[in-house]
Amino acid sequence: PSAATPTPEPEPTASPTPVPVIGDYPELSAALDACVAYGQGEAGVSLKTTIAAAGLVEWSESYAADMSGDTLAVLVADWVSGLDSANYEKFWDNWGEIDTLCRQLIQDPASQKELLESAGVTLSKTSYSLDNYTKLYNAVNRSTGK
Repeated sequence: PSAATPTPEPEPTASPTPVPVIGDYPELSAALDACVAYGQGEAGVSLKTTIAAAGLVEWSESYAADMSGDTLAVLVADWVSGLDSANYEKFWDNWGEIDTLCRQLIQDPASQKELLESAGVTLSKTSYSLDNYTKLYNAVNRSTGK
């Protein structure tokens, strides 16, 4: 009997590493969306800034430590690329105040207690890591060239 010729094994093809997209991270998308939910000069800017900042520090504390800075920058860039020009401008108009408040919430959350209460925000933790927030902050700046 003749031996069957063995079929050569196909070469394994390298599967490309999937590029992370913001749609796969709804919590991050929601936290960033709050940053463009209002414009400067509108009623309630300080409360809306508080809501946005609280969302970013909460997200950072819950997720940033487990994510590389590069991945986070790609995600933020994907989110930013989905903004229309009006929301892009709104984001950068709001970003400075949001960042300042994020840092205040991390360094001295008690000093912001009244503002948080007025905005209807309850922080889930008693302390937050500046390192985790800084990772998000750096991703925002890297991803947009600012």
